[in-house]
Amino acid sequence: MKTTSITFLLPFDIGRSYILPVNFDWAAKLETLPEDDDVRLSAHQFPDDVRAPLGKPLRMEIVDGPARKAVDKAIKRTTWCRDARVEVIFFPIGIAVLIVRAELGVPTGEAWHCFKEWEKGAYASFAPIGELARDHFTSLATRLKLPEIKDTARTPKEYDYPWIYPLFFTDGSAKIDEAAHLECIKTANVEVFVRWRSSQVESPPLSAGNAQATRHFVESFYIIASVVWEMLNVTDTLLDTRLQELAHAQVTARVSALARMQSVRLLRAFCARALDGSHALRWTVDQDALKLLNAIHSAWDTGRWSGAVQNKLELLVLFYEQNEADLRERQNFALAAVALVIALVSTVSACSDILNVIDPSSEMIKGRLTRAGLMLSLPLLGGMLTVFFLRRRKQH
Repeated sequence: MKTTSITFLLPFDIGRSYILPVNFDWAAKLETLPEDDDVRLSAHQFPDDVRAPLGKPLRMEIVDGPARKAVDKAIKRTTWCRDARVEVIFFPIGIAVLIVRAELGVPTGEAWHCFKEWEKGAYASFAPIGELARDHFTSLATRLKLPEIKDTARTPKEYDYPWIYPLFFTDGSAKIDEAAHLECIKTANVEVFVRWRSSQVESPPLSAGNAQATRHFVESFYIIASVVWEMLNVTDTLLDTRLQELAHAQVTARVSALARMQSVRLLRAFCARALDGSHALRWTVDQDALKLLNAIHSAWDTGRWSGAVQNKLELLVLFYEQNEADLRERQNFALAAVALVIALVSTVSACSDILNVIDPSSEMIKGRLTRAGLMLSLPLLGGMLTVFFLRRRKQH
């Protein structure tokens, strides 16, 4: 028996993150743009009971142009894969998934080995597609004036796909690498064997409509899991970089404490949203969907990324509190210095008033003591301020 089809999933970082209004409508926005012969844009539709905590996704089908040629070139390198259809799903949070669907014509037992051989050179073949898609979306965001989340910009590297994940859709006559599956998830129509590096979806013969709906259901949750995994990966790397930059700025005092606090606030909100989106319940409450999504998260060890981001987010909170305390202390220091100056000036003024009361006509001192007192008060004021600053400096 033969494997019928395969879906490749390649998540990647867009490099920019955006926040959309609650009532944002992709369809209405896309109507204002001229048509593009190379791609077709539309709002991506998940199954009815799926939400989108990382922003409403955009679907881009690649039909012509350089990206289409790159796909054809990558597929032509195989003798076991044909008739590829390509699309990219963009999430405003800053992650996209390249999806390649193709027909297969090899026995089930050979499909995995064929994929492993082909995968070695596939990353370089798919790299131009990701770069073109990334540029297209950022250009689209600029034209639509989508609000970008500041201090979250990244510089994605070339060939920046963490992995190519294959979904094999079969009739159940044989298993692919049977001993390696971690969990079997059964739904109404299919059995899904979830693995670290591939998954097999088995289903009995279905009508065309049911087969398409079943495939859409399964693929949707693998897309969600891919986005979550890559989002946590990107967030973890971003936190590493930003924490080092903020620490360096704090030590060298090249950035004001207020600016550092603002940067930390934006990062906290961004990371908190990424962590929130990593929870399966934020995407769906359907029982079968939750079982499948949790199984994928478990197989991919997504919890490891979530834990790493959570730990670094706690460090970020400590950093914020430290900056806040530093800023408050500096403000208190400035206020104390001003209060000291006022107190000294008030003391000199009080002494002058006392002298005026004792000798209103200045006959006794004839102004010489007043002038001498004024001259003495200036070094006295400077000396007290110097002692004050030195004592504050020793405390730090």
